[in-house]
Amino acid sequence: MEFGQLLEPVIADKYAKVTGRDLTIPDAIYQHDSYDWMIGNPDRLFNDGKEDGVLEIKTTGAFHAADWTEEPPVHYQIQLQHLLAICGLARGSFAVLIGGQKFHWRDVERNDRFISLLIEKEEQFWDCVQRDIPPPVDASKSTAEALARLYAAPDESAEPVMLGLEFIDMADRRRELLSAIKDAETELLGINNAIKAALGDSVFGYLPDGSGFSWKMQHRESYTVSSAGYRVLREVKAKKGM
Repeated sequence: MEFGQLLEPVIADKYAKVTGRDLTIPDAIYQHDSYDWMIGNPDRLFNDGKEDGVLEIKTTGAFHAADWTEEPPVHYQIQLQHLLAICGLARGSFAVLIGGQKFHWRDVERNDRFISLLIEKEEQFWDCVQRDIPPPVDASKSTAEALARLYAAPDESAEPVMLGLEFIDMADRRRELLSAIKDAETELLGINNAIKAALGDSVFGYLPDGSGFSWKMQHRESYTVSSAGYRVLREVKAKKGM
């Protein structure tokens, strides 16, 4: 984020030179005319001589270059449609610096059908925020991270929670998944060991199609990590007589 902000003016200048468009820096945070909870701050506004538009400036690593091959990443497109809705404009554009050396830009048209759905979803989310209702638990990494932060330390004096019948099926499925993961890890370890044994002292091994494997030395600097506690979820066997 720090270098993204530092490089923003440089990328904006490159965009202006490549497209010939005039750019202005917004001097205020924009707010939707009908929904006061919809606000946004575009990186730049552009004018191509005919109409104004919203420009979003991004930086990304070389390993994310493929994400921009056909069209901008979906989460960035959602952000841009949000800004177009707020600003009341019909067109947006992206300028991205990939890997610190490859510049790419792309226009995106306003999608009113999507914006209608977006406003509906955002309104539902804002209603939950106002009523202090957390979003439903799902299988995303962000939910796992949120739960880890929200319940970082247990209350040892809290009463045990009586789980519903639906958690019986979850417990069964959890055992199946853990067993499948263990089997897969064992199989993967066996494959890796077989490849390493075949490579021996060699660094590279090639398959008939030209692909293959490498087994290189990797050095890691020594360092000291401060101790930290974290919670671990494990299954507890039922006690007899319960």
